[in-house]
Amino acid sequence: MMVTRALSALLACWFTSGVVAAGLEHYEIVAKHPLPAEIAEASGLACTSDGKYTINDSGNPAIIFQLGDQGQIVGRIHSALNNRDWEALSYADGQLYVADIGNNHGHHRAMKIHRVALASVNKGIAADASSFSFEFADYDQHPVTSVHHDLDAEAITIDQGQLIVFSKSWQSNVARVYRMIPRQQHQVIEPVATIAELPGMITGAHFDPVAKQYWLVGYNSKGLPKLKPFIAQLDDNFQLLATKSLTGLGQIEAVCMDQQRRLWLAQEQMLFKPALLIEMAAQP
Repeated sequence: MMVTRALSALLACWFTSGVVAAGLEHYEIVAKHPLPAEIAEASGLACTSDGKYTINDSGNPAIIFQLGDQGQIVGRIHSALNNRDWEALSYADGQLYVADIGNNHGHHRAMKIHRVALASVNKGIAADASSFSFEFADYDQHPVTSVHHDLDAEAITIDQGQLIVFSKSWQSNVARVYRMIPRQQHQVIEPVATIAELPGMITGAHFDPVAKQYWLVGYNSKGLPKLKPFIAQLDDNFQLLATKSLTGLGQIEAVCMDQQRRLWLAQEQMLFKPALLIEMAAQP
Protein backbone atom coordinates (compact mmCIF):
# COMPACT_ATOMS: atom_id res chain seq x y z
CA MET A 1 0.00 0.00 0.00
CA MET A 2 1.35 3.44 -0.91
CA VAL A 3 2.04 5.83 1.95
CA THR A 4 0.99 9.40 1.24
CA ARG A 5 3.51 12.21 1.45
CA ALA A 6 1.65 13.71 4.40
CA LEU A 7 1.80 10.43 6.32
CA SER A 8 5.46 10.02 5.39
CA ALA A 9 6.16 13.47 6.78
CA LEU A 10 4.34 12.57 10.01
CA LEU A 11 6.28 9.34 10.41
CA ALA A 12 9.50 11.23 9.77
CA CYS A 13 8.86 13.21 12.95
CA TRP A 14 10.16 10.32 15.05
CA PHE A 15 13.82 9.30 15.11
CA THR A 16 15.94 6.70 16.85
CA SER A 17 17.96 9.50 18.47
CA GLY A 18 14.93 10.21 20.67
CA VAL A 19 14.46 13.69 19.21
CA VAL A 20 10.95 14.58 18.12
CA ALA A 21 11.06 16.73 14.99
CA ALA A 22 7.83 18.69 14.71
CA GLY A 23 6.27 19.54 11.39
CA LEU A 24 5.73 23.11 10.26
CA GLU A 25 2.06 23.02 11.27
CA HIS A 26 3.17 22.87 14.93
CA TYR A 27 5.45 25.92 14.77
CA GLU A 28 4.10 29.28 15.88
CA ILE A 29 5.71 32.67 16.46
CA VAL A 30 6.33 33.08 20.19
CA ALA A 31 8.40 36.30 20.25
CA LYS A 32 9.53 39.20 18.07
CA HIS A 33 12.74 40.85 19.26
CA PRO A 34 13.80 44.26 17.84
CA LEU A 35 17.23 44.29 16.22
CA PRO A 36 19.60 47.21 16.82
CA ALA A 37 19.89 49.90 14.14
CA GLU A 38 23.40 48.64 13.40
CA ILE A 39 21.91 45.51 11.84
CA ALA A 40 18.77 46.96 10.29
CA GLU A 41 19.56 45.15 7.04
CA ALA A 42 20.05 41.68 8.50
CA SER A 43 20.31 39.33 5.53
CA GLY A 44 21.61 36.05 6.96
CA LEU A 45 21.30 34.00 10.12
CA ALA A 46 23.23 31.02 11.51
CA CYS A 47 22.59 29.12 14.74
CA THR A 48 25.54 27.66 16.65
CA SER A 49 26.05 26.19 20.11
CA ASP A 50 27.03 29.61 21.45
CA GLY A 51 24.21 31.64 19.96
CA LYS A 52 23.20 33.16 16.67
CA TYR A 53 25.16 35.12 14.08
CA THR A 54 23.92 37.57 11.48
CA ILE A 55 25.21 39.89 8.75
CA ASN A 56 24.12 43.00 6.88
CA ASP A 57 23.84 43.08 3.11
CA SER A 58 25.46 45.46 0.58
CA GLY A 59 26.51 48.95 1.56
CA ASN A 60 27.41 47.92 5.11
CA PRO A 61 30.71 47.07 6.84
CA ALA A 62 31.98 43.49 6.57
CA ILE A 63 31.09 42.55 10.15
CA ILE A 64 29.57 39.34 11.49
CA PHE A 65 27.40 40.01 14.56
CA GLN A 66 26.78 37.56 17.38
CA LEU A 67 23.28 37.86 18.86
CA GLY A 68 21.65 36.97 22.14
CA ASP A 69 18.16 35.52 22.40
CA GLN A 70 16.62 39.00 22.74
CA GLY A 71 18.21 40.21 19.50
CA GLN A 72 20.93 42.16 21.30
CA ILE A 73 24.48 42.30 19.91
CA VAL A 74 26.84 40.34 22.18
CA GLY A 75 29.87 40.26 19.89
CA ARG A 76 31.33 41.38 16.57
CA ILE A 77 33.73 39.59 14.23
CA HIS A 78 35.93 41.71 11.97
CA SER A 79 38.10 40.41 9.14
CA ALA A 80 39.77 41.53 5.94
CA LEU A 81 36.81 40.32 3.88
CA ASN A 82 34.82 42.59 1.58
CA ASN A 83 31.04 42.99 1.65
CA ARG A 84 30.00 43.38 -1.97
CA ASP A 85 26.54 41.97 -1.29
CA TRP A 86 26.42 39.57 1.65
CA GLU A 87 23.07 37.78 1.46
CA ALA A 88 23.27 34.52 3.41
CA LEU A 89 25.01 32.85 6.32
CA SER A 90 25.40 29.22 7.38
CA TYR A 91 27.38 27.24 9.93
CA ALA A 92 29.00 23.79 10.03
CA ASP A 93 31.94 22.19 11.85
CA GLY A 94 33.18 25.37 13.51
CA GLN A 95 33.02 27.44 10.32
CA LEU A 96 30.74 30.30 9.37
CA TYR A 97 30.02 30.52 5.65
CA VAL A 98 29.22 34.03 4.42
CA ALA A 99 27.62 34.11 0.97
CA ASP A 100 28.54 37.19 -1.07
CA ILE A 101 26.07 36.18 -3.77
CA GLY A 102 23.58 39.03 -4.13
CA ASN A 103 22.89 39.75 -7.80
CA ASN A 104 19.67 41.74 -8.08
CA HIS A 105 20.70 43.31 -11.37
CA GLY A 106 22.27 40.19 -12.87
CA HIS A 107 25.65 41.83 -13.50
CA HIS A 108 27.77 39.33 -11.56
CA ARG A 109 28.74 35.98 -13.03
CA ALA A 110 31.19 34.88 -10.31
CA MET A 111 29.90 34.58 -6.74
CA LYS A 112 31.99 34.30 -3.56
CA ILE A 113 31.66 32.31 -0.37
CA HIS A 114 33.77 33.41 2.60
CA ARG A 115 34.69 30.91 5.31
CA VAL A 116 35.45 32.12 8.86
CA ALA A 117 36.76 29.77 11.56
CA LEU A 118 35.14 30.72 14.87
CA ALA A 119 38.04 29.18 16.81
CA SER A 120 40.39 31.73 15.21
CA VAL A 121 38.45 34.74 16.52
CA ASN A 122 40.45 36.64 19.14
CA LYS A 123 39.30 39.99 20.54
CA GLY A 124 36.77 40.32 17.73
CA ILE A 125 39.23 39.64 14.90
CA ALA A 126 39.07 36.49 12.75
CA ALA A 127 42.60 35.30 11.97
CA ASP A 128 41.38 32.45 9.74
CA ALA A 129 39.17 33.70 6.93
CA SER A 130 39.33 32.46 3.35
CA SER A 131 37.22 32.57 0.21
CA PHE A 132 36.21 30.41 -2.73
CA SER A 133 34.02 31.16 -5.72
CA PHE A 134 31.47 29.62 -8.05
CA GLU A 135 29.36 30.39 -11.08
CA PHE A 136 26.14 28.88 -12.36
CA ALA A 137 26.66 26.44 -15.23
CA ASP A 138 23.31 27.53 -16.68
CA TYR A 139 24.09 31.25 -16.46
CA ASP A 140 23.78 31.81 -20.23
CA GLN A 141 20.44 30.03 -20.40
CA HIS A 142 18.59 32.77 -18.54
CA PRO A 143 17.86 36.27 -19.89
CA VAL A 144 18.92 39.15 -17.65
CA THR A 145 16.70 42.11 -16.84
CA SER A 146 17.31 44.03 -13.64
CA VAL A 147 15.28 42.61 -10.73
CA HIS A 148 13.51 40.26 -13.15
CA HIS A 149 15.79 37.33 -13.86
CA ASP A 150 16.78 33.91 -12.50
CA LEU A 151 20.49 34.52 -11.78
CA ASP A 152 20.19 35.75 -8.22
CA ALA A 153 20.54 33.83 -4.96
CA GLU A 154 20.13 34.72 -1.29
CA ALA A 155 20.06 31.35 0.47
CA ILE A 156 22.71 28.77 1.36
CA THR A 157 22.96 25.92 3.85
CA ILE A 158 25.26 22.98 4.61
CA ASP A 159 24.17 19.36 4.12
CA GLN A 160 26.68 16.56 4.90
CA GLY A 161 29.68 18.68 4.03
CA GLN A 162 28.20 20.07 0.83
CA LEU A 163 27.07 23.65 0.42
CA ILE A 164 23.54 23.97 -0.99
CA VAL A 165 22.58 27.10 -2.93
CA PHE A 166 18.95 28.01 -3.71
CA SER A 167 18.27 30.44 -6.54
CA LYS A 168 15.95 33.37 -5.94
CA SER A 169 14.40 33.18 -9.44
CA TRP A 170 12.60 36.53 -9.75
CA GLN A 171 11.42 35.75 -13.29
CA SER A 172 10.22 32.16 -13.29
CA ASN A 173 9.47 31.72 -9.57
CA VAL A 174 10.87 28.20 -10.00
CA ALA A 175 13.79 27.81 -7.60
CA ARG A 176 16.86 25.87 -8.72
CA VAL A 177 19.00 23.95 -6.24
CA TYR A 178 22.78 23.62 -6.60
CA ARG A 179 25.38 21.61 -4.67
CA MET A 180 29.02 22.55 -4.27
CA ILE A 181 32.09 21.35 -2.35
CA PRO A 182 33.49 24.01 0.00
CA ARG A 183 37.06 22.74 -0.33
CA GLN A 184 37.36 23.56 -4.04
CA GLN A 185 38.68 27.02 -4.94
CA HIS A 186 36.39 27.66 -7.93
CA GLN A 187 33.45 25.66 -9.21
CA VAL A 188 30.92 25.75 -12.01
CA ILE A 189 27.80 24.29 -10.48
CA GLU A 190 24.88 22.52 -12.15
CA PRO A 191 21.29 22.54 -10.84
CA VAL A 192 20.38 19.25 -9.15
CA ALA A 193 16.70 19.97 -8.50
CA THR A 194 13.94 22.52 -9.03
CA ILE A 195 11.15 23.63 -6.71
CA ALA A 196 8.07 25.00 -8.45
CA GLU A 197 5.43 24.84 -5.70
CA LEU A 198 6.67 27.62 -3.42
CA PRO A 199 4.54 30.77 -2.97
CA GLY A 200 7.50 33.05 -3.70
CA MET A 201 11.26 33.50 -3.84
CA ILE A 202 13.67 31.86 -1.40
CA THR A 203 15.69 34.31 0.71
CA GLY A 204 16.95 32.02 3.49
CA ALA A 205 17.61 28.33 4.14
CA HIS A 206 18.60 25.93 6.90
CA PHE A 207 19.23 22.17 6.76
CA ASP A 208 18.18 20.18 9.82
CA PRO A 209 20.48 17.11 9.97
CA VAL A 210 18.34 15.41 12.63
CA ALA A 211 15.13 15.34 10.60
CA LYS A 212 16.99 15.49 7.28
CA GLN A 213 14.77 18.35 6.18
CA TYR A 214 15.22 21.84 4.78
CA TRP A 215 13.60 24.96 6.18
CA LEU A 216 13.14 27.85 3.75
CA VAL A 217 11.87 31.41 4.07
CA GLY A 218 11.06 34.01 1.46
CA TYR A 219 8.36 36.22 0.04
CA ASN A 220 6.35 36.76 -3.13
CA SER A 221 8.15 37.95 -6.25
CA LYS A 222 5.90 40.96 -6.92
CA GLY A 223 8.32 43.27 -5.17
CA LEU A 224 8.32 45.88 -2.46
CA PRO A 225 6.48 47.05 -0.48
CA LYS A 226 3.59 44.55 -0.69
CA LEU A 227 5.41 41.46 0.47
CA LYS A 228 3.78 38.18 1.47
CA PRO A 229 6.42 36.29 3.48
CA PHE A 230 6.30 32.53 4.01
CA ILE A 231 8.14 29.64 5.63
CA ALA A 232 8.39 26.19 4.05
CA GLN A 233 9.57 22.70 4.98
CA LEU A 234 11.16 20.33 2.41
CA ASP A 235 12.40 16.76 2.63
CA ASP A 236 16.00 15.88 1.76
CA ASN A 237 15.01 15.33 -1.89
CA PHE A 238 13.76 18.93 -2.07
CA GLN A 239 10.13 17.83 -2.16
CA LEU A 240 7.76 20.32 -0.56
CA LEU A 241 6.17 19.09 2.68
CA ALA A 242 4.39 22.20 3.92
CA THR A 243 4.22 25.99 3.66
CA LYS A 244 2.84 28.61 6.02
CA SER A 245 2.18 32.33 5.50
CA LEU A 246 3.90 34.67 7.94
CA THR A 247 1.03 37.10 8.30
CA GLY A 248 1.90 40.56 9.57
CA LEU A 249 5.60 40.25 8.80
CA GLY A 250 7.61 41.80 5.97
CA GLN A 251 10.97 41.22 4.34
CA ILE A 252 12.00 37.91 5.91
CA GLU A 253 15.60 37.23 4.90
CA ALA A 254 16.94 34.28 6.90
CA VAL A 255 16.16 31.24 9.04
CA CYS A 256 18.09 28.86 11.32
CA MET A 257 17.27 26.20 13.91
CA ASP A 258 18.99 26.04 17.30
CA GLN A 259 19.82 23.01 19.46
CA GLN A 260 16.45 23.29 21.24
CA ARG A 261 14.79 23.02 17.81
CA ARG A 262 13.51 26.58 17.93
CA LEU A 263 13.37 28.38 14.61
CA TRP A 264 14.81 31.88 14.35
CA LEU A 265 13.99 34.26 11.49
CA ALA A 266 15.53 37.60 10.55
CA GLN A 267 13.38 40.41 9.20
CA GLU A 268 15.10 43.29 7.42
CA GLN A 269 13.88 46.80 8.12
CA MET A 270 11.63 48.25 5.44
CA LEU A 271 8.83 50.80 5.14
CA PHE A 272 6.60 50.47 8.24
CA LYS A 273 8.36 47.22 9.27
CA PRO A 274 11.19 47.14 11.84
CA ALA A 275 14.22 44.86 11.80
CA LEU A 276 13.37 41.84 13.93
CA LEU A 277 14.73 38.59 15.29
CA ILE A 278 11.68 36.31 15.29
CA GLU A 279 11.41 33.22 17.46
CA MET A 280 9.22 30.26 16.48
CA ALA A 281 8.66 27.20 18.66
CA ALA A 282 6.74 23.95 18.25
CA GLN A 283 3.49 24.00 20.17
CA PRO A 284 1.83 20.91 21.73
